[in-house]
Parts: sequence; C-alpha cells; structure tokens
Amino acid sequence: MPNGLGAGDSLKKTDTFSFFRGERDAVSPGRRDIELSELSTYINNTAESGVSVGGGTSTATTDRLDALEKNLGINFLRDSIAEGWTVFNMSEGVTDVFEDYSGVATFTLDTRASDSYFTNEAPVQPALLIQSDTTTGSTTVTDLSSNGLTCTPNNQFQHGKTVTATDCFGGTTTSLEFDGVDDAITITHDSALNFGTSDFTIEFWLYPTKTSGTTNAVLYKNAGAPNKGWRLDLDSVNDHLSFEFSAQGDGSSSTIVSADDGSITKNAWNHCSVCLVGTTLTFRVDGESVGTGTVPNGVNDTTNNLVVSFASASVGFSGSLDDLIIIQGTGIRTSDFPKPVKFYSTNTATTDGVVTSVAQSASTAPTNARAVILHDPVDSLTLNTDTVFAVSRDNGVTFTDFTLTKEADYGTIDGGNVEILSSDDLSISSQPSGTSMVFKFTTANTKKQRFHGAYLQWR
Repeated sequence: MPNGLGAGDSLKKTDTFSFFRGERDAVSPGRRDIELSELSTYINNTAESGVSVGGGTSTATTDRLDALEKNLGINFLRDSIAEGWTVFNMSEGVTDVFEDYSGVATFTLDTRASDSYFTNEAPVQPALLIQSDTTTGSTTVTDLSSNGLTCTPNNQFQHGKTVTATDCFGGTTTSLEFDGVDDAITITHDSALNFGTSDFTIEFWLYPTKTSGTTNAVLYKNAGAPNKGWRLDLDSVNDHLSFEFSAQGDGSSSTIVSADDGSITKNAWNHCSVCLVGTTLTFRVDGESVGTGTVPNGVNDTTNNLVVSFASASVGFSGSLDDLIIIQGTGIRTSDFPKPVKFYSTNTATTDGVVTSVAQSASTAPTNARAVILHDPVDSLTLNTDTVFAVSRDNGVTFTDFTLTKEADYGTIDGGNVEILSSDDLSISSQPSGTSMVFKFTTANTKKQRFHGAYLQWR
C-alpha cells in the first residue's frame, strides 16, 4: 500500500501528483506516479479479495472502496488538466484528458472549437473554406463555406501534391499547388473577407519549396495607396510568416508584424494559424506560438479581391497549401493547441458523433470496470440517453454501457460548467474474453455537450 494513505482514507481534492506528459513534452514518471499505480492495484486487489478497509461490515468496505476509486479518478483528471498532462497509463486503468490526440483512435465529434474537449457543436462558421480533396490535375476550386465565394484559378494552377496521413491530416488527398511564377487563385471580393476592428482567424496547411524572396504572398487582399488592406507573406529566406496591414480608415500606410525566424520548415507540412484576439495577433505553427504583435486600430476595409499566392515570379508563393480557413469576427485560438489531424469541419449544425480510445492492455481479462468523466452538458440532457459512455475488453468489438450519475460540479473550463460523472462497478464478464480495453463516448438527439476527460479502471 502506498505511503501516506491509511486504512479507510480517501484522496482529497486538494491532493496533487505529478504525471507524465503526452506527445509535446514527455518526461519520465516520478515516484508518486508509481505510488498512484500501486494505489490502483491495491484498490483492485482489495475489492477482489473482499478484505475489510478500516474495519466494519462488507457493505461499509464496499462503500469505502467506491469512494477511493471515484476520488482517485477525480484526482487523476483534476491534476491532468491543471498540469497539461495527456494520457496516463496506470496499473489496470487509464486517464485521458483531451489536450492532444495521443489516446484517441477515431473520432467524428469536432475539436476545433476549443483546444481541450470533444464536442458535437457546430464549429465557428468560416467566411472562406477551401479544401483540396479532389484529383491531381483538377483546376476547379470551391469555397465550402456558406458564403460560396467565387474562386477563379489563374494561369497553370492545379491541384497537385498528394497529402497523406503522415503529412498532416488523415487520409490521402490532393493539395493546392503553386509554381511561384504565375499560379494563383482569385477570390471575388466579399465584405466577409474584411476584418475591420473585429477579431479574426486565418489558418492553413503550408508546404513551402521556395528558397528566395522575403515577401512571397500566401494571401493578398491588398492594393496600392489609398486602397491598402492586408496581406500574409512567407519570408523564404528567414523562414517565417508576416502579416502586413493598414489600420482601419487608413489605406495609405501599413504596418508589418512578423513571426519568429525559422518557425516555418521548408519541404515539409506546417500547420499555420494567424489569430487576432483583441489587439494581439498571434502566429502559431503546428499549434505552438511562434510570435505575437499588435493590431491596435483594426484592419482597413477594401473592395480588393483576395488572391491566393500571386501571379508574379518575384513575390509568388511556391509550394502547396490546403485547408484554408478565414473566420471573420472570432479569434478561435486563445492558447496553443494540438496540431489538427483532420479537415476543418463543414458542419453547420449540431451533429452527433463518437470518440473511441486507443486500446490499453489489461494484465488479465477484466470482469469489472468503473469510469469517471468530466462532461459539460451545454444543453439540458438526459444522462445515459443523450450521452453514453461504454467500455470494451475485446478491442472495441463488443461494448457495455456504463450507468453514469452526476457526482459533483467540477468548475469552469473554457467558459463551460463542467460536471463530474461517475459510475458504479460495471460487469463486463458477458463480453468475449479479452485484454484490449477501449472506451467510447457517443452523443445522441443532437444535445450539445463537451467531453473534457475520462478515467477508466478495470479489474
């Protein structure tokens, strides 16, 4: 039994532990990590053997074990979120908070509305959304946003370079390909592409190949004075993005804000985000901040068309681009985020879906399981009907649903009121025997909700 925990004691919400981090900042587990795993094993062994905890009747012992298991799950989840941990593989159990995708096998719910939860809510609707998911050589470009803006290819532009799951988002598809000489796409002006004094978001995947030029235009909604607007350039010498803009009402002068040198990698896929929140413009590459600047008085509105790349050998972008998103009125990134693994969602309404975990190995075929969930019921909903959490011991072939109840309020995360849901012991002995443990969230009846983390224990 771990040091510091007496018979009959339960973990308190104020207890803190250190866990190993996920894919972005891995460190070795410390002694207290081992103690928590030992505690998990102790609880499992005690429950299986029927040994009394703190004396008393078998009913009292069961109640104490229930409290221990639930508090253990709550503390794992609480500290994981507070410290930015991702997946923690403990003895006969797993904790996953959705700071990245390392513990997730498949998902049809959306993640782009936030950095730390899965949701069935529709994402923020973009003013422009271009995704190259077609055949090599095609010259048709379509705006998938509700605006349906007119996109006109120029010169020899075509869809080209193949994108695979190992490059960026999953699947095999094409990308928008530019030769850096005269290839471009012209998008007819629409007021939705003017930012004014509002927040905004620009995101895309970028594969640059050019090695010369400090102002290679990726996006250009600009003109000469007095009609200057904004442009987003790639410095192919110093390998960074820059945003040039004229202040609202002043189309004659301009200011340049740049990301850090070396933040873009040539001949590789980079996920790029340029996001204005208030007056702070933040550049992020692969989800990590690489520079900030100030936009104090907004961006000048113009009637200029928006051009992707530029039909000029001196300032044209050379390489590939995909999943281009422009959002007017909202800066969707307020902190660093996991690098996206799928296209931006085109859903325009709440859409139900599923999240399935990667398999974790049990030492022997478990007969029982228990869960603790961090859940934000955005809409009023019915537990175990509108939101379902299930477990499988045969690698996701056969699932058994938990019966969840609200344990307590957790607090506010990302502006939502998160609740702690827990289950009693669930028998999974009727499932085909196996040791590959998988959990699954499912939403139903289009009730808006968010999942922040899951704790699953088995024995």
